[in-house]
Amino acid sequence: CIGCGICVGACPAGAISQPAGTSTGAIAEASTTDASPAGKSVVYACSRSRLPAEFEGDEATVLTVVPCIGRVSVDEVLDCLARGARGVMLMCRDQATCPYGSGGARGEERVALCNELARVCGLGERRVQYVRPEAGWLGPRQAVSAFVQSSTASPLKEFYSADSRCQNAVL
Repeated sequence: CIGCGICVGACPAGAISQPAGTSTGAIAEASTTDASPAGKSVVYACSRSRLPAEFEGDEATVLTVVPCIGRVSVDEVLDCLARGARGVMLMCRDQATCPYGSGGARGEERVALCNELARVCGLGERRVQYVRPEAGWLGPRQAVSAFVQSSTASPLKEFYSADSRCQNAVL
């Protein structure tokens, strides 16, 4: 084990967990503490997506590259929305060729759950998207650009600050 969490994302039974410090919460904290998601589009991208470095410094986007989008938890997505993100995108390069099995499918299922929970919690409707970009080098770039352009402002009047984890308040 090297602590990458791929097995956590790919386990169909959800029976695998990681020790503290290597959980997916560390991913969200790294991506949303350093660069607040308020007013931005948050993108969790499969490491095989090969997005250009320009998105990392893009003022409209918070990009987090993950080994597998199946690792991105429901509470991380809701946390981003509660902190004022315009939307959250989980981008799977290609489920058919995924070396980690069902990780992309798990990410796709979580998007449906996140959208339902976000609607019920007042965080907006259809603010979370699962995307499989077109093949080729431009596919991921075009997918992120289209997502950023289609994202709408948060319906919230107040956002949770970066130093407070909001999943307790939301759930």
